[in-house]
Amino acid sequence: MDKLKTLSATPRYDDATCAVDGCARPTRTWSRWCTNHARQRHRTGDVNGRILKPRELAPHRELAETFLERRKDHPAVIAAEAWAQALLHDNVRLPERVQEHLSRLRDYEVTPREILVAILSVYGMTAQFPNAFVSVTTRNANLGRVVMKLRPLPQTTSGKTGRRYSVTPPAKVAAALGEVIADEAGLWATSFWRTINAALRNPQDAAGRLKAEAEKLWHEASQAEARLPNPDGWKLTISGAAKWAAMNQQGGPEVDDQDGSEGEP
Repeated sequence: MDKLKTLSATPRYDDATCAVDGCARPTRTWSRWCTNHARQRHRTGDVNGRILKPRELAPHRELAETFLERRKDHPAVIAAEAWAQALLHDNVRLPERVQEHLSRLRDYEVTPREILVAILSVYGMTAQFPNAFVSVTTRNANLGRVVMKLRPLPQTTSGKTGRRYSVTPPAKVAAALGEVIADEAGLWATSFWRTINAALRNPQDAAGRLKAEAEKLWHEASQAEARLPNPDGWKLTISGAAKWAAMNQQGGPEVDDQDGSEGEP
C-alpha cells in the first residue's frame, strides 16, 4: 500500500522556479514553467506571447473591408477569394482538428471575404507594429485563431460546475492553420498593406497616380472620339468624354462640369 502511494505521488523538482526571466513562481509538475507561463504557452505558442484583442484588430478590419470592396474586381482580390474558398472546402492536407473547425465554418456559411478580412486584420497589425508578436508561432496562432473565431466556438460542459463554456483552440491547433495561411496568403496580405500604407503616408503620390490614370483614360477617349456615336452633335468635352455612357443612357445632353453649361453643337 505504501508502495502504491509512492508511485501515485506526482514527482516535482524541489525548489525549482520558472525558467522565464524575472519570474520567481515555482514550476509546475514536470515543467520548466510556472502555471501562468505554461498556460500562456498553451494559448499562444510562447511563454511571452499574447492573443490580439478584437478592439486592436477593429481598425485594420474596417480598412480591409473598405479596400476589398473597392477592389473586388481586381485579379489579385479575385484570386485571393478563390484561395479562401478552397481553404474552406479542400482542406484534407490539414490536421484533423483544423478540418473540424473549417467544417464548422462551412456549416455557418462563412464567406471567403470574411476569411480574407480576418487574415488582413492580423497582417495590418504587423504592418503597423512590426514587433507585435514575439515569435512566428505566436503570429501563426493569432492567424488561425482569428479565422476559427469567425463563428461561435464549440461548447462543452464542465464536470465540476455543470456550466457550459467555449472550447478555445490551443496554440498548436491554431498555429497549424496559421502556418498554411502565412505560407499561401502571407505575401499577398503583406503587399496589400504595403500598398495601402504607401497611399496613406503619401497622399500626393496617390493623387498623382490617380491623375495619371485619368489623363490616360482621357487620351484613350480622345483617340476613340471618331468612333463614338454622336447623332446629336454634342461636343466631346473632357467631362463629357468621361461620362459619355451615362449621357447616352439618359437620352440627353450632359452638363459640362467646367462651366455649368450644355455642350455646343
